[in-house]
Amino acid sequence: MQVISAWVVSFGLLGCSAADGAESFDGEDRDVRPGQVLHAETSPVLRPDGSVITYHVETPDDATPPYGLVLVAQGSGCRPAGVVDSFPFSERIAPGFARLIVEKYGVDPAAPPPGEDACSSKFYERDTLDQRVLDAARVIGSLRSQEWWNGELILFGGSEGGAVVAMLAGLVPETDGVVILASGLGFTVEETVLAAVPPLARDGVAVELAAARRTRSTSERFGGHSHHWWATAEDKRPVTTLLPLDLPVLVVQGGRDTSAVPESARAGVALLEAAGRPVTYREHPGLDHSMRDEASEDRRPEVYADIGAWVTAVLAGGGMR
Repeated sequence: MQVISAWVVSFGLLGCSAADGAESFDGEDRDVRPGQVLHAETSPVLRPDGSVITYHVETPDDATPPYGLVLVAQGSGCRPAGVVDSFPFSERIAPGFARLIVEKYGVDPAAPPPGEDACSSKFYERDTLDQRVLDAARVIGSLRSQEWWNGELILFGGSEGGAVVAMLAGLVPETDGVVILASGLGFTVEETVLAAVPPLARDGVAVELAAARRTRSTSERFGGHSHHWWATAEDKRPVTTLLPLDLPVLVVQGGRDTSAVPESARAGVALLEAAGRPVTYREHPGLDHSMRDEASEDRRPEVYADIGAWVTAVLAGGGMR
């Protein structure tokens, strides 16, 4: 089950660092300082049920407003985005852009970091891919009036976050490009999980997934998620929502990834190409799900810099292949 958890529980490519003492983001235009982290706590974005969507915006150190905006959609699990270790690398994805992280339903950034089986009851009850997509769309909508945002938008997601940005792209008209990293783009979520486990374990995992589909329970859990999460996710094939969109898409994949296998990325790219969409594919043969090489050296800085070059070209109107 460790292979499964790498995709559905503990994927740690993406995160957000929340600076201590940062000013609250209150929905009013204010003097935004480079490197300042803004929070949506005093004028919150609300869901229809009245709960608060927590998000973080970090402005760039080396630019003055207005900036572009890059949404960084983190992977699975209920750790607050601020404790995942690689948000500093993500400044290379879209140089000079402000970065947006949206916390998941039921995740409290002020709470102690949870263990894998210590997520809040609200997380198990309400977190789904669809919920994440709607939350991100609401937050982006709330930022449209901000003078520090120039309207440019890049959507970036890894692992589960890749599915989120693929599903989100068509809901946000400002989207200029989509970057999907180490995600099961061309397979359904169920197919992605089954491809990630050893053959001898597949029948048992298939039984668990069928049980989740049947019960849709918020209290029964498998692989770090509730049965409800699985029931709403299993049939989703993230690339499907990108096919109608004429948006530049970059798919980045590790050739040694055993959590979101390369075959899924290739299948998604093939579907986009067949639909005539502007897709770019980067497969790094020696890298795994976490963008580490065979010597366990972290290659995310180089991978993210390459993504940044693609983003720069897309925004300049040239695109990259």
